Amino acid sequence: YWALVNPAALARAFVPQRVETVGDARERLRKLAAPHFNPRTVAYVETPVSLPPVCRGAVAIVADIPTHVTVSVKMETPGLVVLADLWDQGWRAYLGGQPVPILRANHALRGVVVPAGDATLEFRYEPQSLAWGLRLAAVAAVILLVGTGVNVWRRLLARPAAGV
Repeated sequence: YWALVNPAALARAFVPQRVETVGDARERLRKLAAPHFNPRTVAYVETPVSLPPVCRGAVAIVADIPTHVTVSVKMETPGLVVLADLWDQGWRAYLGGQPVPILRANHALRGVVVPAGDATLEFRYEPQSLAWGLRLAAVAAVILLVGTGVNVWRRLLARPAAGV
């Protein structure tokens, strides 16, 4: 086996130099497939963002588990932090502990607009299905406890009194 290092490989979290809004999915995919596309230079997002013409900053992943990614952010200008992980509705982002929106960057990745300065950006997987599942499990547990209590109460009432 051989392991080759690609020194030109892009980091998993990065800040592109500029961000363009491309609302049409086909047009966005066409731009991404173009031979001159360079993710270091440009990121394409679906919704408009207000950023300077040139964005500069450095990011580094400091903690990574499947449901939680923490990124250290040091921005010279406002910009878009792109995490090269699949965008999904269940992911939530927190900048300095405050919720921030996650944009679809380059059609399938996660992107968050961040201001200039140092901050901690967290991505947490918190799907609504998990919240609903926990609520339903709690309701089922209450029903089970009430049913068990009623059953025990009935048995106690049906038992003949001692000494009669």
